[in-house]
Amino acid sequence: MPLRPVFLTGLTVVAAVILTVLGFGTLPWWCSVAGYVFGALLTVGLMSFYRGEKASRRSRRFRPNPMADRVMSCLTVIGVLAGIICAVQVAIEVAKW
Repeated sequence: MPLRPVFLTGLTVVAAVILTVLGFGTLPWWCSVAGYVFGALLTVGLMSFYRGEKASRRSRRFRPNPMADRVMSCLTVIGVLAGIICAVQVAIEVAKW
């Protein structure tokens, strides 16, 4: 099974978490928007791509891997939580206007 979607999701989640943590500091609000895009949108998109590849099973390289399924589920939850936190940070900044 190609692990490229798992690796890309991991990178996306790391970026979202970093932007979430840095968003509490003095960075501009657009960093929180980027964290939202990475966490809530790209993570879910990559999870959908992974599930589609898993469901199609047309690829000769695909082999079921339960550990990759668990990792993808955990990464998706972490990414979405980071995206939600970033969305709250953006909402707070917009409310200040």
